[in-house]
Amino acid sequence: MKLNSKISMGICLAVLGVSIGCNRSPETTAPTTEPQTSADRTDTNIPSRAVSDYAYAQRDAFAASMRADLARINAEIETLSAKLKNSSGPTRDEGQAKLDALREKAARLNDQLDRVKDASESTWEDVKAGAKKTFDELKDSFRQARQWLSEKIAP
Repeated sequence: MKLNSKISMGICLAVLGVSIGCNRSPETTAPTTEPQTSADRTDTNIPSRAVSDYAYAQRDAFAASMRADLARINAEIETLSAKLKNSSGPTRDEGQAKLDALREKAARLNDQLDRVKDASESTWEDVKAGAKKTFDELKDSFRQARQWLSEKIAP
């Protein structure tokens, strides 16, 4: 009988511990002021942002987040450029053209992000959508260029 009561007590304590851990009220968790993001880390280290989570009041945070992503892309473009320098002929020329196109798209995104600080509440959704579209185009082009270079140049 003592063994059963010890087992029952252990089970009750375990259930109580789990239920306490699961039933935290909102006051016990730290509030977040930044929007939640979902990381899309399939073949790049460049996250895909939940752009709709950024309200007009968070436009500075949006721009800072996108600029950080842009900096990562620019760094990876330079890494690809360094690898391309070891190639020659048509591969080097075509690869350079792809990297130049990426740099142009990155500059366009930078321009879009400059517009964020000047956005009014009435233009915010359009400015945000434009920056997101430009970012997605840059990210897709980057993936394609990196794939092409990995096929043409040995790692």
